[in-house]
Amino acid sequence: KHAAADISKNSRVKNGDDAVKKIRLSKRMGELDICSRREADRLILEGRIRVDGKPAEIGGKVLPTLTADRIEILPGSREANSSQHESHTAVETSLLAVVLNKPIGYVSGQAEHDYTPAVRLLTPSNLWTDKNVQNPKEMAEPFRCPTSWDGFAPAGRLDLNSTGLLVFSKSGVIAKKLVGANSTVEKEYIVHVTPAVQPTRRELSLDPDFELPDATLDLTSLIKGGSFLLGDGKHRLPLKPCVEAKWVKRGEILRIVLTEGRKHHIRRACRQLLGWHVQHLERVRIGPINLDDLPEGCWRPLRQDEIDTLLASQ
Repeated sequence: KHAAADISKNSRVKNGDDAVKKIRLSKRMGELDICSRREADRLILEGRIRVDGKPAEIGGKVLPTLTADRIEILPGSREANSSQHESHTAVETSLLAVVLNKPIGYVSGQAEHDYTPAVRLLTPSNLWTDKNVQNPKEMAEPFRCPTSWDGFAPAGRLDLNSTGLLVFSKSGVIAKKLVGANSTVEKEYIVHVTPAVQPTRRELSLDPDFELPDATLDLTSLIKGGSFLLGDGKHRLPLKPCVEAKWVKRGEILRIVLTEGRKHHIRRACRQLLGWHVQHLERVRIGPINLDDLPEGCWRPLRQDEIDTLLASQ
């Protein structure tokens, strides 16, 4: 068994002579890019979060090393919240999961700073059923356009000024496959850049001596991984190697493929490692799920073949 997740309100855990400071579960969920802290608190309050199979509590604290595979998001139905809840199985992944092409100006989670949550775009009028989904059997069954999206949570995030694929799911199994420290699902981005001019206030507040590197066409530091980024917090880890990073148009457009996700990951890495400022970022693929010709602001159900491929991934 794991060392107790200790979803408790004690702030420290003794480990030999050392004391490891614990952090709020909602903060850790944000660090793992599962959802925003506010969204995490809402899910915890609704009784829909389990850690190592145990219900989480508002204000509960966990070790900063807690991994995403130990966190489960339950569906929003009464049955799912009951004490008779059973863990997700492969059969339950037939529950609806959808993918949205998020436009600029929408936040991934709950409304914040007067910005609209992307879930509000999941309307019948925005449902995309074009020629490449002619056969309803290609969709995950059963599929119905819901009248309410209660119980659906974004699996990962896209920031306000980024566009592209954003998955919403009721299935904890699917969410775990897509996000978290142990996920190996690839996320592919098209990134438009321009040379960074000067450090931001945020960067200087984190490190008064920080200097931007000169903009470089050499992507080695991004590809090989191992670097640390400002803004990752006290318990930061080195970056994992990129699956792919190459110029689509030298000095203007990059293609980057990652298997991890951190807050503003690509924007910070491009500035701090390469000297490039990201003007626009679009996520065009998540594992087997491709953007293709899904129009901006529209959504569609995940197809069964996409779900099967996700479940088969390590």
